Amino acid sequence: MKQLQQRRVVITGLGVVSPNGIGQDAFWQAGLAGRSGVIRLPQEETLPIQVAGVVQNFLAEDYIERKLANRSDRMTHFAFAAIQEALADAQLALDHEDPQRVGAVIANTMGGVEYVLQQLQALYTRGPRFMSAYTAIAWLHVATIGQTAIRHGIQGYCKTPVNDTVGGLDALGMAYGAIRRGAADVIIAGGCEAFLNPFILLILSQQGQYVTGDDLAGYRPFDQRASGLVLAEGPASAS
Repeated sequence: MKQLQQRRVVITGLGVVSPNGIGQDAFWQAGLAGRSGVIRLPQEETLPIQVAGVVQNFLAEDYIERKLANRSDRMTHFAFAAIQEALADAQLALDHEDPQRVGAVIANTMGGVEYVLQQLQALYTRGPRFMSAYTAIAWLHVATIGQTAIRHGIQGYCKTPVNDTVGGLDALGMAYGAIRRGAADVIIAGGCEAFLNPFILLILSQQGQYVTGDDLAGYRPFDQRASGLVLAEGPASAS
């Protein structure tokens, strides 16, 4: 039996928007300096979870037009910024590629909760006419992958892994497998989350897995003093 040849897979570009730095350079320098992106959440003093990794000084309008920003969730804004950096880093022009051979795998677990909660508030305080029609799609787990496909003209392999803390790794693995077996030539892969909302924080605090209180050093992996996970927002992308 003739053995099928496996294709070589390489990562050519990276993009990141994180609590301790927006962009590769800022993120890398923060890591070298040991700077954490975990901060206290002053507006959440009455909630059990009071610390989290928050992306600061991020303006969606720096990366996408205001109209689209108003029609999509913060998680999608993050992803677009990371994808923009990854494509620039790879010096990759997708309009020169076959759109049916280009794909995207972007993991997400919570969906656009901030967007839908804002719209529900508008519904109950101002009435149905003030609720955006884009609520129907902006909160979905697949909203980011859909918006990415539209924005970059992607018509190939597209997936949204939903697997909690390892979703981003799942995305890279799925992208790797798809390219290796010939299902795609180019894939944008990574993950995005933006769910630091009081409603979500209150729910997750009941699960017993997350650091509660205001201890900024509560997350101590591989340490006997570790007291749980610390929630954070942001995306990372590779192409």
